[in-house]
Amino acid sequence: MELGAESLWRVHAAEVAPWFFDSGPDGRFNLPDTGTCYLAEEHLGAFVEKFGRLLQPGGVIPESLVDAQRLSSLRPPRTSVVDLTDARILGLAGLTAEIQTTTDYAVTQSWALALRDAGYAGIRYKARHDPRGQLISIALFGSGKPPRTAVKTTAIPIDLIHEASATFAITVLPRRHSRRR
Repeated sequence: MELGAESLWRVHAAEVAPWFFDSGPDGRFNLPDTGTCYLAEEHLGAFVEKFGRLLQPGGVIPESLVDAQRLSSLRPPRTSVVDLTDARILGLAGLTAEIQTTTDYAVTQSWALALRDAGYAGIRYKARHDPRGQLISIALFGSGKPPRTAVKTTAIPIDLIHEASATFAITVLPRRHSRRR
């Protein structure tokens, strides 16, 4: 599958550039040498992937955590990614849906390395924190080339917080009724 024509979304720490390629051990498809940048096809996907693992009991996220993040719209370079949402990947690469949900990152990172070595610049997969299995994420591998700049970076919009609340029962506390972003 080709990337590059459409904008993708990323929620990231305010002090980190939108194009951040993580090479640490805690990312599903992180590559230790060049890192991996995590994006989503929809802004809701970027939100739920960032905050899904940080939820407190009752689906609560502290407002201070949300305020410390930014939402960026990014345009990736034209490149080819392997599409793990395509059922044919089972026969082509022997991968199952487990690669999109397992917490055994040693396995997923080894697959990421193998897929990069096979010529792919990234992976398209179903967002782990979307129980419906509808939101799509992109793990883009670092290449050493300077990435494009963000099309737009903003504070997390209140309408996105409301959409996450309506869709996933995620609550940002305290509620921000009067603050506009």
